[in-house]
Amino acid sequence: MRQSELRAPLFERLRQVDEVFDRTAMAASVAGELERLLNTRCGHALAGNAPGILGYGLADWTMFQSGHESDRRYLARALRQAIERFEPRLQLSSIEVQHDPCRPQRLHLRLHGQLRQGGQRWPALFVVSREGETVEVHHE
Repeated sequence: MRQSELRAPLFERLRQVDEVFDRTAMAASVAGELERLLNTRCGHALAGNAPGILGYGLADWTMFQSGHESDRRYLARALRQAIERFEPRLQLSSIEVQHDPCRPQRLHLRLHGQLRQGGQRWPALFVVSREGETVEVHHE
């Protein structure tokens, strides 16, 4: 897909026929899509490999320990694959998986990159936190 063809998800375009996505609306749309993507689980065998929507989401990452470097690297790699595949409006430059020494199973992620729409690009930072079983995504 060419960069000029990157558009909002179909249902958002249908709902907002006369509206143009500005930077704030686009960031909110991407945050919502990231939240859906990161809250969806697929099997380890399917993650990143299955064609189409069968590979949508991430393998279960609730048991990852933020204190383990290998877990942080694996999660960053899996996140990058899923985001590049299913959210093309966000071009990632880096993913930070932050360690909380007081709560090793609690993960905080920072996704740095650029939002892309047509020929326009805007810097973007999305903060991802997991509270229990739910992942929340906020744009800063």
